Amino acid sequence: MFELFEKLGRDPSNSETFKELMKVTGNHHVTEELLMQKADIEGLTEHRRVHSEFIAKLRTFSPPLDDDTVFWMKKWLIAHVKTLDFKYIGRL
Repeated sequence: MFELFEKLGRDPSNSETFKELMKVTGNHHVTEELLMQKADIEGLTEHRRVHSEFIAKLRTFSPPLDDDTVFWMKKWLIAHVKTLDFKYIGRL
């Protein structure tokens, strides 16, 4: 996902990159949620909600993306990984 965010930052009008980002992000979230479910991780419902809200927000965007939007997407991903996903290191 990080590579796709970087690619979008370099070419914010690339609709194929944006479509790929949407696909990869959705697939990643589903996989992560399934792993969390399998490991019986507490907080799965909230985690799913956070993922759903992010995807819903992404769907409101369309290329060309402005710099602020690309920055927001990158910042969201980094914050999500650092604050939520890191809690599950070693458990998934």
